[in-house]
Amino acid sequence: MHAQADNTIFTNGMNNKKYLSLLVAIIAIGIIIYIVKNNSETAHVTQDDEKSPVAESTTLPSTKQPAPAVSSGSGAPSTPVIKDGVYIVSYTNSGFQPKMLEISRGKTVRFVNNSTKAMRVNTTDTLVSQTLSQPKTVGKGGTYEYTFNDSGTYKYANQNNTADTGAVIVK
Repeated sequence: MHAQADNTIFTNGMNNKKYLSLLVAIIAIGIIIYIVKNNSETAHVTQDDEKSPVAESTTLPSTKQPAPAVSSGSGAPSTPVIKDGVYIVSYTNSGFQPKMLEISRGKTVRFVNNSTKAMRVNTTDTLVSQTLSQPKTVGKGGTYEYTFNDSGTYKYANQNNTADTGAVIVK
């Protein structure tokens, strides 16, 4: 009878080791999932921030060509803001920033309303071959994208406040 009791203890001890090993494996998997998920959420937040309507400076990818000229309104050129391969023009309470942007044909400009006013971008010069014509007015956070396929100077204004103007020079 004593031998049978020892065998039961031994078997129970082996089962306990199996359960303990299984528990350790589950905990390890849980930690790995937690780490991977945290890294994914961090990357996701960064991507969302990049798509936010607030324009911020970014650096251009390394190329051999110089960056196109941009005027901030003061006459001094600055580096254009590019996100997702699109040039950003921000509409603020003080107007369009930058006021003048020089780009190559085939490039897209995203007009982003970062103001408390309504924005509707439209061409003010009828002599250019393409016409900027935002179909509807947008409020804060709204956007309008336009791809410039033809060379020329595209003067535009906010149709809701025609004193706010800008220009895109397409080479």
